[in-house]
Amino acid sequence: MRSSVTVGSTRPRSGRRPVRPVLALTGVIGLAALLAFAVGHADSKLVIINSSPSMAPGLYRRAGSPPAPGAIIAFTVPPVAIAHARQHGMSVGLSQFLKPVAAGAGDRVCVSRAEGLRINGVRVAPVAARDHDGHDLPIWNHCRVLEADEYFLYAPRVANSFDSRYYGPVPQDAIKGVYVPLWTW
Repeated sequence: MRSSVTVGSTRPRSGRRPVRPVLALTGVIGLAALLAFAVGHADSKLVIINSSPSMAPGLYRRAGSPPAPGAIIAFTVPPVAIAHARQHGMSVGLSQFLKPVAAGAGDRVCVSRAEGLRINGVRVAPVAARDHDGHDLPIWNHCRVLEADEYFLYAPRVANSFDSRYYGPVPQDAIKGVYVPLWTW
């Protein structure tokens, strides 16, 4: 006697294709298109890719909002930071950094190795002496009120993130835009 059911068959009874592979393929194609858009439009700064551990790695899209404490900004790396990075053999990723804004116009920012980072009198973070490779870090050893066109950047995700504690406030004209996470991993 023959059975009408085939054991081990992967073909659906209705004759339609399985939904899961189609959805997976659509997702892969969509992700590839998004990555191609991000890489192909790097000059337009609509979407950027972050691979630095100081921010969640992933894709960030440009927002229409102005820089302010709490916002994430992309900015041209200050010359002092570029010099330090190159001195220690780092040459990739020096055109722009992505960091959160910790303080803006009118905020009092103090940085020292002994006291760490203080914003408006509140201790926010220590100041590391060395980076993750053991190289000495520079320090922006100052205490002052930020001007109207200055932003102090601090990335708490990594204790010794290379942020404004080491190269100082970033001027408005160095900011490429405010960004929000689009997809992080």
